[in-house]
Amino acid sequence: MFEAETLTQTEENLINIWSQIFDGQTIGPTDDFFKLGGNSITVIKMIAKIEAIYGEDALLPDTLFENGQLSVLARAIDEGIA
Repeated sequence: MFEAETLTQTEENLINIWSQIFDGQTIGPTDDFFKLGGNSITVIKMIAKIEAIYGEDALLPDTLFENGQLSVLARAIDEGIA
């Protein structure tokens, strides 16, 4: 497990979301959405949960398909809502 002070709030939120989607798997900032088993259905679930927290279009699906690493996606969300 990763110490909370080394993670951004957005990374923590994504870890929680991914843990729900992937049935409680241990998730870290270097994990890749698709390598964990992500597919089109889980993309929709994740985007819906992200939008519930950060608003519409906080993370575009194209961004996810370009690089599915959690820390990269968290940074994209932070930059998108700034």
